[in-house]
Amino acid sequence: MSRADSPLAGALIFVVGAQRSGTNWLQALLALHPQVAAIPSETALFSHGIAHLEERTQDGLVSSTKTGRTYVPRDVFLDAARDFCDTVFGTLRDALDPNASRLVERTPMHVRHLRLIADVYPDAKVVHLIRDGRDVALSLAAQSWGPSSVAAAAQEWVDAVSSARGARIAAYREVRHEALSADPAQVMADLFGWLGLDVDDALRAAVAARAPRAVNVTAGNPSTDIDKWRTSASADDLAAIEAVAGSLLRELRYTDAPPEAGAAAMPGRRRSWRERRRDGSAPTPASSTPAEDLQELVDVLLSGVQRADAERVARTLTERCVVLVNGREIFGEPSDALIAAVIDHRDLVQVRGAAYPDGSSTAVHLASRRPDGSEVLEAFVLVHEVSSGRFRKVIYHGPARAEPVP
Repeated sequence: MSRADSPLAGALIFVVGAQRSGTNWLQALLALHPQVAAIPSETALFSHGIAHLEERTQDGLVSSTKTGRTYVPRDVFLDAARDFCDTVFGTLRDALDPNASRLVERTPMHVRHLRLIADVYPDAKVVHLIRDGRDVALSLAAQSWGPSSVAAAAQEWVDAVSSARGARIAAYREVRHEALSADPAQVMADLFGWLGLDVDDALRAAVAARAPRAVNVTAGNPSTDIDKWRTSASADDLAAIEAVAGSLLRELRYTDAPPEAGAAAMPGRRRSWRERRRDGSAPTPASSTPAEDLQELVDVLLSGVQRADAERVARTLTERCVVLVNGREIFGEPSDALIAAVIDHRDLVQVRGAAYPDGSSTAVHLASRRPDGSEVLEAFVLVHEVSSGRFRKVIYHGPARAEPVP
């Protein structure tokens, strides 16, 4: 079944946000609508399931030697993922309320996978709850399972909020925790309207009555008041949070953040090239680009050339990429120039590749298969000088058009 034929078309609402932002509370308010069913637990279906499957697939070259990656066309993968997720979510909806027209899923960690969620569920709505990073960091650090420091908790807030805002998906709406606390009936009425759900006086009254009841409160400081950091944070805590999150706090108009301080990144797991491109964050330097990221770029580049897909090729090249074909520079739009210069290679397979030790270059050997299964080396591609996650130079040696395209 394709995504277009899904029995849950338009039904899914994903509530996301940094941990301790109040997503559980927001889900409870959404569930007050008679047409909305709420999944009681966090499913982690994308963060711990579909995202890991995606990491094990590639849609560049069917002959790619990338270890642990299986070729499957992107649309086929997304349709299969939708079928599986529809089975999971459909079963939940039928068990909770088969008459509900909407189903709310709440997993805070899904904030880091919104691009994938939007690809699988382009018809779904995403609601991102944002809370003052100071309140979030203090609440998160106070949990027994939370980060070991307030600064680390602040970094989690920055990463979560930045990931959601950087996903740039169409059906996305932000709700501020502070606005929801101040006027829950009106904020929820606006949100229900955006979701295409009717609102009446009874629903407004239900929201107003339910909103003050706390959900997942912090032990020792159980109120849901906004700006709790004013009375519960030490000067050292605030300084640590400011060092990490000050820039984003000011961008979001949490105006008490001192204007003179800057943000500093906390050390952590190096994100993959795919993750860095999705959330728009700065890429790692060329000197630390791992072989698997270079291979991923190469797969996209070569498959784009094979398919004469200029847009696909362009995703791997800088705007002023230098293209050399058999020693001669090819001028014009880099992606178009490379496709136009190289003879059709639909039958070529990658036989080996080697990343250079400095992580800035990789060499790929291509061959064509004879009917008896043997391979004949036909071409060599060197791509290097990685800049901002793209190649600045592509050198190709092999069959090409007699004259370079001007």
